[in-house]
Amino acid sequence: GLKIGHDTAYPPWTHIENGSPVGFSVEHVKSLLRLAGREALFIGGQWADLYSRLMNGELDLLLNVGWPNEFFAREPVIASKPYSRFNIKLFSTSGDMTDVQSFKGRKVAVQRGSFAEDIARNAGFEYQLFENDIQGMVQQIWNNVDAVATEERVGEYISKTLFMGKIKAVTDTIASLDVVYLFREDSGDLKDLFNREINNIKP
Repeated sequence: GLKIGHDTAYPPWTHIENGSPVGFSVEHVKSLLRLAGREALFIGGQWADLYSRLMNGELDLLLNVGWPNEFFAREPVIASKPYSRFNIKLFSTSGDMTDVQSFKGRKVAVQRGSFAEDIARNAGFEYQLFENDIQGMVQQIWNNVDAVATEERVGEYISKTLFMGKIKAVTDTIASLDVVYLFREDSGDLKDLFNREINNIKP
């Protein structure tokens, strides 16, 4: 079967519950594989580690990838057509709505190797890298960072389930990205198969 890499700490898109992968993107790929009549093995990890495993051939594809991402411009990868959208916002315990300009030069937590890193760099934040957004939110609770830049549904989910809703979105959407499946550039046939089936799945 196909070996599919997924982030274990990006709820509600992809995470682990009772030892099994769950989330919007996991359900999406399961529907797609059913339509295509293909079997798959899900392999979880941190994003940066999954990417190197895709490159060395241990994985056939990654799900739940934000696109475009400057990092991929130099990399031998191809993306499926989009199947959803990520909306990035800043989350903070301050709870006061503000604009993104007020965070220029302030410390913002982002997930290492994720598209949030691009966005933080371009926005002029003094960003700090963490393996996942849960770690970033812990730093925010301890006031070691001023905000966490993450996808809106991820921020809401983690805040509600782990931090009693204390961390809230304090900006409107600062960037939006497509959500795609990512393949090595030599996997054109697999990409074409996924693109055909994406059209057949009702959101």
